[in-house]
Amino acid sequence: MPSLLRAEDFAPFGDVLEEPKESGRSYFNCALGNGRTAATPSLSIARVQPLATLPLSATKMERHEFSSQSFVPLGVSRWLVIVAPKPANDGPDASKARRLRNGRGPEGSPFVPTPGTFR
Repeated sequence: MPSLLRAEDFAPFGDVLEEPKESGRSYFNCALGNGRTAATPSLSIARVQPLATLPLSATKMERHEFSSQSFVPLGVSRWLVIVAPKPANDGPDASKARRLRNGRGPEGSPFVPTPGTFR
């Protein structure tokens, strides 16, 4: 069973964007990154079709080696993310992969995997 997406559990892979506990603002500047000097910021929104059948079988993972990527679930009741660190051989380290599911509110917490993290 996937565990809840919580900041302390996701820390090895990036940042969970949690709302401030009191009035005010939280900054996540350290979560954002791009190691390519000629790269420009990019923002897009994607719609993903719900799964037609379960169980889910994840057959491949991707990573952005030089830049962070933010995930902000919109209008979904539940979702799952699978993350894994990059090992020395350049593929995902399946032995350290984590399955995490949304945990608060109807959409759950937005999150930002660090550059190089497979998802």
